[in-house]
Amino acid sequence: MAIAETQAIPVGERVVQTVVQIIRICEHCMEELELSRRFHQLPQDPSENARLLNLVHQTLHDVKSQASDLKEDFLFGPLVKLLSGKRLTKAEFHFLASVEVLNWSAKLFGLSPATDFEVFDNFCCEISDETFQINPDPLVVRDHKIRAFVPPTKFPEQICISDLRPSQRDFFATHLPDLFARFKP
Repeated sequence: MAIAETQAIPVGERVVQTVVQIIRICEHCMEELELSRRFHQLPQDPSENARLLNLVHQTLHDVKSQASDLKEDFLFGPLVKLLSGKRLTKAEFHFLASVEVLNWSAKLFGLSPATDFEVFDNFCCEISDETFQINPDPLVVRDHKIRAFVPPTKFPEQICISDLRPSQRDFFATHLPDLFARFKP
């Protein structure tokens, strides 16, 4: 695969493609070893044959285990956080966006100077033990579809300004003053 092609593919897809390629290579090696064994092309020493087959089998097992760990670390962990309304790290956000689990864009809100993560993070709210996302309602997100599952939400009218993080108050006051005016004083 050419470098330009690799850079055009989102990170999540590259990880999955790499793991799939490794699994296919291991499976191919096992098939080749099995065919060779059937046609007596492997060394005559049975212990060497067994060693080679065990090595390939162990390699395949290790790759499958690593693929499972990748899924857990990069997909399921952040996905559980997202679904429960907890804030994501920047890396978690970008990974979930790269595998198209969420499509949260600053452009949805007409905020070109803000990054997608900055917008997403400022819509995440943690008050006491409660975590949720601020739901701006369909009037703010015009004619666009947010493709992610939206975790527990509240409208701005249900949230006190004092409960927002200082960075959230600044963000909404600066970038979305109409939305900021809807928070409870």
